Amino acid sequence: MGTKKWNREADGIYRHVPSNKLYWRPWVDGKRTWESLGTENLKLAKETYHKRVAGLPAEVTEKTTSTASVPAGPTMGQVIRKYEDDGYPDKHKALRIGPTLESEENHYRIP
Repeated sequence: MGTKKWNREADGIYRHVPSNKLYWRPWVDGKRTWESLGTENLKLAKETYHKRVAGLPAEVTEKTTSTASVPAGPTMGQVIRKYEDDGYPDKHKALRIGPTLESEENHYRIP
């Protein structure tokens, strides 16, 4: 029989007994997994855990959360204009013709 390797330290936080590191159990690709919280200190682990559950990067501080971030990549309007300029290609990059082309033109017309 195996020995118990995980001890529950707090809600959602577990200690790996041989290494003494603290972990949490996120869902990744539809499966539960163990992910390190990067510390052995329970107080720091709780802070990191709550940030990860909230979807924030673990390194975010109070000062950086108040600044607005600029989204990377093109805007939705730029994407739609590019789609129009390219002639409404399908998923195989073939040009549309006939009623399908007319339908796409009607659906993507920006007033």
